[in-house]
Amino acid sequence: MVEISALTYDGTNFTFQEIEGVEGLHALPKDVQTTWINIEGLENKNLLKAVADLYELHPLILDDLKEVSSQPKSVFYDEMIFVVLRMLSTSGVDEEITSEHISIVLGKNIVITFQEGKEGDVFDEIRERLPKVKSKHAKNSAAYICYHLLHAIIDNYSDIIEKTGERIEELEELILENPTKSAIVQLHELRNDLLQVRKAIVPLRDILFKLSNDDDEIISKEVQVYYKDLYNHAVHQVEQIEASRELAMGLQDLYLSSASTRTNEVMKVLTVITAIFIPLTFIAGVYGMNFKYMPELESPYGYPLVLLFMLLIALGMAIFYKIKKWF
Repeated sequence: MVEISALTYDGTNFTFQEIEGVEGLHALPKDVQTTWINIEGLENKNLLKAVADLYELHPLILDDLKEVSSQPKSVFYDEMIFVVLRMLSTSGVDEEITSEHISIVLGKNIVITFQEGKEGDVFDEIRERLPKVKSKHAKNSAAYICYHLLHAIIDNYSDIIEKTGERIEELEELILENPTKSAIVQLHELRNDLLQVRKAIVPLRDILFKLSNDDDEIISKEVQVYYKDLYNHAVHQVEQIEASRELAMGLQDLYLSSASTRTNEVMKVLTVITAIFIPLTFIAGVYGMNFKYMPELESPYGYPLVLLFMLLIALGMAIFYKIKKWF
């Protein structure tokens, strides 16, 4: 199901409203300074075509909107800028990372966002906070609203990166204490999540670099300062995610080292036990040869003396190995 909402600014007040179909978009006031239209759900191709015709979007934009698997990018047209991103979020007890396709069309007086339509987005705070903003940019610039949207997406990236950092710390403790198969499975999932986050952040960094250095009239010099700040934020996030990936690779080496150390410890104990039983086995073998003339066999104290001798040998060797710290 497609859901459409609009936030308009008429020079004095912001107005937020739910829209019913393309007819509702036609009914929006034409004399507003800035409009943000959000469309959730991309399955209705006819609706997308109608929206594209209504706002005179470039045909290539419509083609990209229909292709949900489009790679993140930014394209500059004559009177608008088209941006494709991945919006990440976490869900469930395991905080599984989900990725949602989002496209942003930025014009001089309008911002249109197209979302895949998965549950929720990261823009709720903007819908509540933006009407209270008293900045001059918010009153006359669609580019400033677009900045807020990108800022919300980047802030959500930060939350996810922080959570992955916590997962790395927990996994490191688990591997040091008990390097089991479940630990390596969690490590594999963590590396996949980090790769997914990296694929979203790196293109966004490049997009923000273009937007912050754009000479087009769509983004004024005053607003470009905010985009430059976002770009620096994205650069920092890329550095964080690269550091996290290196830590994850280090965890794999740590797992292999811990597993090898644990195996060596087990082998050391088994080797010590084997070494202790070798002389005992030799003695038992000697007295198990069943020769007729073996004086100890006729002695009434032969059996307990041999057992005592074997016990002394075992204790002596165990004490010797303990002194040497071999186990």
